[in-house]
Amino acid sequence: VGVGGAADMTPLRFLLRNLVYHWRGNLAVFLGVVVGAAVLTGALLVGDSLRGSLRDLTLRRLDGIDYALVGGRFFREEAANGLPVRKVGWAIMVRGTALLGEDGPPVRNVNVMAFADDEEYWNVAGASLGPANNAEADAVWLSKALADAMNAHEGDQVTLRVGQVNVIPSESLLGRRDAGSVSTLIKATVRKICTPDQFESRLNLAPTTEPPRNAFLPLWKLQEALGQKDRINTILALGAQPGFHDVFREHLQLPDWGLTVRDPTPQENFLTLESRQLMIEPAVESAALAAAKDVKLRAAPTLVYIADTLSDGRANVPYVVVAALDPAAAPPLGPFLPTRPKRVTELKDDEIVLAGWPGSPITAKPGDTITLRYYPPEENGEFQLKEATFRLAGTIPMTGPADDRGLTPEVKGITDVASFRDWKNSPFPYDPGRIHPADEAYWNEHRATPRAYVTLAAGQKLWGSRFGKLTSIRLSTEDGSDPAKSKDAFEAALKSHLNPDQAGLAFLPIKEQALKASEGSTGFADLFLGFSFFLIAAALLLVGLLFRLNLDRRASEFGLLTAVGWPRWMICLLLLAEGVLL
Repeated sequence: VGVGGAADMTPLRFLLRNLVYHWRGNLAVFLGVVVGAAVLTGALLVGDSLRGSLRDLTLRRLDGIDYALVGGRFFREEAANGLPVRKVGWAIMVRGTALLGEDGPPVRNVNVMAFADDEEYWNVAGASLGPANNAEADAVWLSKALADAMNAHEGDQVTLRVGQVNVIPSESLLGRRDAGSVSTLIKATVRKICTPDQFESRLNLAPTTEPPRNAFLPLWKLQEALGQKDRINTILALGAQPGFHDVFREHLQLPDWGLTVRDPTPQENFLTLESRQLMIEPAVESAALAAAKDVKLRAAPTLVYIADTLSDGRANVPYVVVAALDPAAAPPLGPFLPTRPKRVTELKDDEIVLAGWPGSPITAKPGDTITLRYYPPEENGEFQLKEATFRLAGTIPMTGPADDRGLTPEVKGITDVASFRDWKNSPFPYDPGRIHPADEAYWNEHRATPRAYVTLAAGQKLWGSRFGKLTSIRLSTEDGSDPAKSKDAFEAALKSHLNPDQAGLAFLPIKEQALKASEGSTGFADLFLGFSFFLIAAALLLVGLLFRLNLDRRASEFGLLTAVGWPRWMICLLLLAEGVLL
């Protein structure tokens, strides 16, 4: 029988009495553990809260939009019809600048948008997405963020400046670079300022936490301002079904790619593939050559360029159109080789063939040096002439294939003018004083028909650019039959080889990408744990120090337990149990 109820003492009761007896030291250890747990839990909670907030923000700014196509080119509205999606909306989205009145401080990074008529098409989350197409011509709706940045109110006049859609890239030689060609101004009256809760103030396809600066116009108004009647550059899809990308690809027609196939003419017994952008893109070039092979058509890639000067060292001819092609091509695609005084069967890359036109001041003979001075195909802020020299292979008469003004694509303001001297608004340096009567007579008779020919390799080396290395691809049948009968087959084959993704007409899983971006490449919980590393380490050191001090205070107790026969392992087990309970 023990003293003081020792016979009833059990290990658990002994443990609890130890904790109570040393409550001061144990309380200090417990509080240290609480501090460490609070730091660790706080880091995890903050990271999870931030991830959740970004996810909610993403869902609010997209509000159900699963896929988005915002193309670098415009295409027909009809291409968006019949896609296998639950809801689809098409629009124009361009970046611009907004001004209050006409001379207010500019507000940049404005999303200028115009959606199709709600009643005819779709409605996102009950939002009307700006003024309908039957609204007043000058109506514009502003998001709350844009209105605040402009200090605009309902009834105010605003001016929107958006980039003009140039058919020919402005960085190229024939691209327009004047203010009216680079941008366009749209004047409108603020009819509504959307509240922050409305979808118009939240819609933003860019992954950002900043409130978007949105301006909404009637679709027809923005189409008119950009010169894109019945054309759009954006499709938003909700609830897309598998394979809807392939359906959209089938809906695209050659005009959506900016391509046309010209029919044969009495002068041209071949088809001609041309681009509205003047230069045929590399992806289109590859597809066209593959399509021609599929339908058994002979292809003649062609590059036409305007040289500033052609000279034989004695006389100069200004503004000469030069064609780079296969000079030895069989009829009707060629040939463009001299037959007198000596027949030439092959043109080398350092040789040139000149057209013999009445009044030509060039008196060079075969073997003489011909110099071409030209501006580079890409304009980088200033025009600097470059020079290339060739050896004259001979001259060909202006008959047959050489008398074909269709080799030069139509360029507004250049090839469609009545007189050589009408190039007054030329995008490149032009001096009408250099024009001679013989040049004017040539233009009246032959327009922009090339006056010089080089090999395709030589021309592409000099005048190829990132926009393309061809201005046309001429196509003839192998057996000399009517090429017009092969036009439909070629267009169908070309469509099958064209890849919308290569033209910037790809649907992106914008919601999936945005949600993935909101999670970050590194988990926010791990990130904040890293930020809190020193606090967590300090808390652990504090707990360890307090526990050690508590043990030092109880050194006499451990000695007594050892003296009465407690083994060391039992004492350690007792302390471990106390630590677990704390």
